[in-house]
Amino acid sequence: MFVSLNGELIKKEMAAVSAFHSGLYYGTGCFETIRAESGKLLFFDEHYNRLIAGLKYLGAKETDFPDHQTLLNNSKELLSLNGVEEGLSKVRIQCTIAEKKGYEIDDDSTFYTLIASDKYQISDKPKVLTVAKTRVIPQGSRPPALKLCNMLHYRNAFREAIDVGADDAVMLTINGYVSETSIANLFWKSGNRIFTPSAKCDCLPGITRNNVIKSIQTYSGYKLTEGEFELKTLLEADSVWVASSLVEVHPVERINQHDFVIDDDLTTHLLNNYRSVKKAF
Repeated sequence: MFVSLNGELIKKEMAAVSAFHSGLYYGTGCFETIRAESGKLLFFDEHYNRLIAGLKYLGAKETDFPDHQTLLNNSKELLSLNGVEEGLSKVRIQCTIAEKKGYEIDDDSTFYTLIASDKYQISDKPKVLTVAKTRVIPQGSRPPALKLCNMLHYRNAFREAIDVGADDAVMLTINGYVSETSIANLFWKSGNRIFTPSAKCDCLPGITRNNVIKSIQTYSGYKLTEGEFELKTLLEADSVWVASSLVEVHPVERINQHDFVIDDDLTTHLLNNYRSVKKAF
């Protein structure tokens, strides 16, 4: 298996960064995980723009930003080198910073860009979720729109799910409103309405989420409502879905002891409309 480190394609065990590394000490970095189909990266522009926004938040200079076309070319070359350009695969791009110890600003920081790729497989089986005790971090403490490397709250919620045999965990806000799962956004249907938590709920406004919202508003015939919802609103839903760049739109069959209808027709409708706006590079 090969990775790309600062544009150099090397075996993964040979990739090395400085020991004095803020990414190691504090999680000072940002990342994007991108779905690739037949060697083409989906919604690459949106992922790239969010990566740059993350670097700006971390204090990177514009001269340190990875070039758009170079990053795309390196990612596609890596897919080919690892023999995963056919079918479904994933690409993870991570940028981290090496600077002085502590929180001091270092004008001579070194930036590392690491790209990894691998085959990706997803089961057709609907997801089973649990409700995590771990809450999402309020946006006053951490910008939810960025994919920052310091994500221990998500990791802990996911481990809660694995410990009880679930696939993922529903996370609530500090005030008890439904936010997201540890790795995806949430949608649910009750009657003729579809619901999803709003940005007030400290959820990541994911690229897939935003495109699903557009497709529902444009093509579905359902009224979509974004808002702050208590957990019981989700648990009383007819059908539930998770949405992310990797799984796209995927049905949920159970949350804790609450079962949901698997609406194959609506799932197919949502998927087809979402896929109609796909941009592949």
